[in-house]
Amino acid sequence: MANIEPVRSVAVQPGDTLWSIANRELGNGQYWLQIFLLNAVELATTGHAVKPGTIGPNYIYPGQVVKIIDSLRFDPSGFTPSGQ
Repeated sequence: MANIEPVRSVAVQPGDTLWSIANRELGNGQYWLQIFLLNAVELATTGHAVKPGTIGPNYIYPGQVVKIIDSLRFDPSGFTPSGQ
């Protein structure tokens, strides 16, 4: 049977960025993309509700909760958008 790592929830604090959360929680700010991809729909929905027209990884707000899975760390330097 596979060992599935649980999802952790982390509340966004004033001054946080996805980079700072990744650095604090995963030990490397470059894992910000892992957090964004895991939470993209939720961040877009709650970000838009807090400030209309603001959707994307730069728009997180204190009180939002992001999910983190430690085992999903990957090297973001190898990420290439499709069609490139």
